[in-house]
This record gives sequence, C-alpha cells and structure tokens, in this order.
Amino acid sequence: MAAFLSTAIFAQVKPKVTSAVLAYNKSDFAQAKKKIDEAEEGLKAVNYAMEDEKTLSKFYYYKGQVYLGILYSTVPELQGLDANALEKSIDGYTKVIAFEKTAKKKRYTDMAVAKLPNLTQKLAAKGSAQAEAGDYEGAKNTFIEAYDLLNNADLGAAIKIDTSMLFNAALMAMRAKDFEGAAAMFQNILEMGYTGIVYTAEDVTTGSRYQFATKADVMKRQELGMVKDIQPSESVRNDTYISLITCYKQVEDTENFKKALAAARAEFPNDVGLINLEIQEYLDSKQYDKALSILDEAIATSPDNALYYYVKGDIYLNQKKDQEQALAMYSKAIEIKPDYTDALYMSGFVYFNRAKDISEKINDLPGNKVKEYEALKKDQKELFKQSLPYFEKALEVSPDDVDTLKALREVYYKIGDTENFNIVNEKLK
Repeated sequence: MAAFLSTAIFAQVKPKVTSAVLAYNKSDFAQAKKKIDEAEEGLKAVNYAMEDEKTLSKFYYYKGQVYLGILYSTVPELQGLDANALEKSIDGYTKVIAFEKTAKKKRYTDMAVAKLPNLTQKLAAKGSAQAEAGDYEGAKNTFIEAYDLLNNADLGAAIKIDTSMLFNAALMAMRAKDFEGAAAMFQNILEMGYTGIVYTAEDVTTGSRYQFATKADVMKRQELGMVKDIQPSESVRNDTYISLITCYKQVEDTENFKKALAAARAEFPNDVGLINLEIQEYLDSKQYDKALSILDEAIATSPDNALYYYVKGDIYLNQKKDQEQALAMYSKAIEIKPDYTDALYMSGFVYFNRAKDISEKINDLPGNKVKEYEALKKDQKELFKQSLPYFEKALEVSPDDVDTLKALREVYYKIGDTENFNIVNEKLK
C-alpha cells in the first residue's frame, strides 16, 4: 500500500515540479510558487520519501530558486506573495545539499552552495531590521541562523565560519538581557581568534570603495587587478572582551569574570576600557591598594585623564585618610581640567572638614582658656577661607549645585561675609 501511495504521489509531484521549473524559467514567479507549493503538499504526504532522486533534487533546488526570485523581485505584487520567501529559499537550498550528500548523483549541490553567501547577507539585513524594531531576541536568532547557514557540515569544503554573525548575535543577546547566552557566544568567538577586522578596497573601474568579508578575498581581487588601496578597519577584539566581562558581571559569575579580565588585560595591557573595568573591580571589592596600582598604570597610559587623579584622590581621602595626598590628586585633576566640578568641590571639602574638626577642640576647651579659644577660632577661620576659592569656582561651573551652595553658605557665615551669605541663602530658598 505504501509503495502504491508513493507511486501515486510521484505521478502527481513530477509534473508539478516540471511546471514550476517552466514557469520559473519564464520569470512567472506567481505560477512557479503555486506549482512548487502544490508539489510540496504531495511530498509531505509521503514524508518527502521518493525513489526518484532526480525529481526530489529538482524540487528542493527549484523551491530555493522560486522563492529567491520572489525575494529579489522589484514588483510589489510579487514581493507580497510570501513574507517568508527568505526562509523558504534557504530551506530549499539547504535540503538539496543535505539530500544529495547520500544521493547517487549531485545535480544541484554546487549551484545551491553558491547561493548561500548572498542569503547570509539577507539574513544579516533581516537581523538588523529586527534590532532596529527592538526585537532583540528575534535578531539574535536570525544572526545565529546566518552563522549556521555557512557553518554547515553538509557544505564540505565550502564551509565558512563567519564570526561576525555570531558577534552580532551575542550583542543582540546582551540587549535581550540574555547575558549567559551572550557570554557563551563572546567566549566562543574570542577562542576562534575573532578581531572584527573588515577590509575595504577601491574598485579600479568605478572608483567606488567596497567592503570584503575576508583578507583572502580582497587580496585575491587585488592580484587580479580588480581593486586597489586595501584598508583594514580597527580590531574590536578588545571591545569583545569588555562585552564578555560585562556579561559575567551581570550574572555574578565571579570566577569567569576574573579569568576573562585577566586574559583581556594580558592581551591588551594598555587598553583604557579594560583598565577601567579592573579599577572598578578593585574598588567594588575594596582592594584599594590594587586599585591605586592600576590607576597608576592608567595614568601612564592616559596622563591627561583627570578622572584617574580624582579617583585616586577619593581613595586617599576616604580609605587611606591621607588628606595631603588627596589634595595633591585633586589638584592634579584640576590642573588637567580646570572646570572639574567634583575635584573643585572635594578640594574645598577637605579644608571645610578640617575647619569643622576644630569645632570639637573648641567645644572641649574650659571656659578660662581664652587665648587657646581665640587661636583655634583664628585657625578655623583661615581653613574656611582656604576652602572658599574651590567652592566658588565649583559654583561658577555648576551654579545650581545644592551641595556647593550649602557649603558656601556655611563658609560665608563662619568668616563673617554677611553679604554673600545672604545671596547664597536666598538661592537656597
């Protein structure tokens, strides 16, 4: 019975495939789609099991061709024939390749393999569109599909590992908050030596610049005299490490976080982004001596980065209780960036706190210690005055900063500057 059913189905399928091919050759994609879909309905009934290898190979290949024609059509009516033309075209090509691995004859494999690179780019464009629409999970899956399309064992010698697609998938996974999945993909491509470098070259005929997926591809075209002026982009391998480390941080995988950070710093010892991550890690774990050491490395790499001096100042002030070193660091930060509000405020804050500390000494004095009292009050007033230029400059840069206004109000009060006290006090109302 099964053999009879298969024979009956074959009798229906073969002419439909033939009709689809004839319509395709006439660019009648609507009719070709109708016939190829009818053929597929028949094949589904026998689970695509046919003794006629030639017809089955032809069906799979022309399914790819018909839907590819719809995909690339510029006619609106044809474009609307099937929203899944891309996926169905890929299905046809990949299935003919898989089927012909065990078939007696490879009739369409080479032609199908040749179609896949362009379809990979179509998938990439689809993934980008999904990302722009906020569908990060869908974009991730599409980029993975693009990666898998060419990284397919059935392709044999034509297999190609396009790590850029896996990189894009990992970025989409991050946006979709799938940090574990993203980390696995970032780790994978780093182990494969991913750099993200792409090559552009000038077409000798048109003068236009084009991008090439591999160095080998562009070099071959140069040898053939087709392109000139090859230019590589910058590597993004260091940024890939940063993304990996960020993922581990998000899922609180401390062990892999430390391993990835150590590997990244060993490979890119002067990368500012990685240095910043390591500084933050030591700050978070309260390893302040190590943080200071890495900050010195950071300063050696980026001596004009005022932030590094400011962070050192905060460590010295709040953790090491070394006010002089803190002031020196804040001063260096201000030297680099004169309008650095935070460094200005904290410099004033050091003197302000020194003055406040004297209040305790004053309060502890016996009532008969008049000279000592007057000496301490004088010292305190001088310290308040030393804080004044820093607070005033900070306010000049950030006129509405409440903390600075409050500090200035108290300083003006302590030094007896009634006029400025009233001005600042009015602003705080």
